[in-house]
Amino acid sequence: MSRHTYDDGVTPDPRIIPSVSFDKHWVELAPPPKLVGKWYRGETSWEGFRADYRDHLRGAEPARRVTELEELAMIRDVTVVCVEPRGENCHRKELADWCRDRRPNLAVVNV
Repeated sequence: MSRHTYDDGVTPDPRIIPSVSFDKHWVELAPPPKLVGKWYRGETSWEGFRADYRDHLRGAEPARRVTELEELAMIRDVTVVCVEPRGENCHRKELADWCRDRRPNLAVVNV
């Protein structure tokens, strides 16, 4: 989940309770805010977003978290959440595709 606040980015959303609503909050896997802004403002295509997000995932901390996510997903179900209501044009799909490219035995459902 990219944020657990209201749209102002500050006020906590009372519906989201750490350790109840989610197990882990790995911000390293979220797209950088500047990239999200470029997408929402129409300053980049979806292909451009995908390429920039994959570059982000190659960074040291995101890459470490991707490996951790893949290893966890190989032994149990994992749900990746985001503020986007649908999977198309969302980093969740790109993250799932990235993981599946790296680990072809990984099953991805309902992206």
